Amino acid sequence: IQFLLQESRELRPGHQSILNRLGDIWFLECLRTYIDSLPEGNESWLRALKDPALASVLSAIHREPGRDWTVPTLAEQACLSRSAFADRFQRIMGKPPLTYVSEHRMRLAAWELRHTEQPVCRIAEQVGYASETAFGQAFKRVHGLAPGRYREQLRQQAQNLI
Repeated sequence: IQFLLQESRELRPGHQSILNRLGDIWFLECLRTYIDSLPEGNESWLRALKDPALASVLSAIHREPGRDWTVPTLAEQACLSRSAFADRFQRIMGKPPLTYVSEHRMRLAAWELRHTEQPVCRIAEQVGYASETAFGQAFKRVHGLAPGRYREQLRQQAQNLI
């Protein structure tokens, strides 16, 4: 803290970079502390970060959401047998691996529909659906609306706020 105070008072070259890095380090340390404090049985992806095998899998899913993930490919990523991986994922995450993949894809798709003008077919491709129809059906199951209608409804709500 003393170093941070000194760095913020003195405008030496590179001080902003140092302050930014310290902020990053403190944020990560707070995140670590929070993750360490999560109780056993807490169904949080943050808790899975404590498990190196699952952390690797979650990182891969988040890095490549559109990849054709299967339990065997995820188990390979975790360096575990298929059954050991599936059991471990279920126990720690509280859901099967492919359910997590689907839910993550739908979160990404909803974000894209809210924040971009990407065509629905492009979003479907990005999140791993071979067809816009399959994506639309999956999206509607989760969100209750077809993707285009979801986007339209959000725009209407935004207009009503103005």
